[in-house]
Amino acid sequence: MASRSEEDLCCPVCQEVFRDPVLLSCSHSFCKDCLKRWWIERPTHECPVCKRRSSKSDPPLNLALKNLCESFLQERDQRASEALCSLHSEKLRLFCLDHQQPVCHICRDSEKHTNHRFRPIDEAAQQHKKELQETLDRGRGGQAGCTEGGRGAEEWDDEGEDGGSEQRDSSSFRHSQSHRGGAES
Repeated sequence: MASRSEEDLCCPVCQEVFRDPVLLSCSHSFCKDCLKRWWIERPTHECPVCKRRSSKSDPPLNLALKNLCESFLQERDQRASEALCSLHSEKLRLFCLDHQQPVCHICRDSEKHTNHRFRPIDEAAQQHKKELQETLDRGRGGQAGCTEGGRGAEEWDDEGEDGGSEQRDSSSFRHSQSHRGGAES
């Protein structure tokens, strides 16, 4: 649901934040395109809200409202780009190394994270990015001869039906992933 201030910046026709708002003589404002579409569907140029006839077929731009709407949209987009804690609506500025998840300062002090280790979220992101890049680089090096861990495909086939080395390799993979916490951020 839109906040009260957002409702004040919404066109009565499209219910969205005004785009190029125009002002009618009755003092109601509308998106320029919304008003044009409204007037195409009606035989007279009347206000969509109060039905008063407009004296102008090309109403003036409401510059003050346009500037307010642009500022509002910029602030809203900026707020949307900041990650917020779903429990406390606070910015996620920390990363819990034990749970491998971003947390806010209130979560850090909660019982759930008692005695846990934390890093600033930017620092933790850089570390995960570095680890992912190293993993990618190692993976690219193994593609040349269809090798895995320095072994050729023939060596994998020669292991036999018991799957001994495959089981060892998959368990070491799971072990390395659990220590990294599935660094998929």
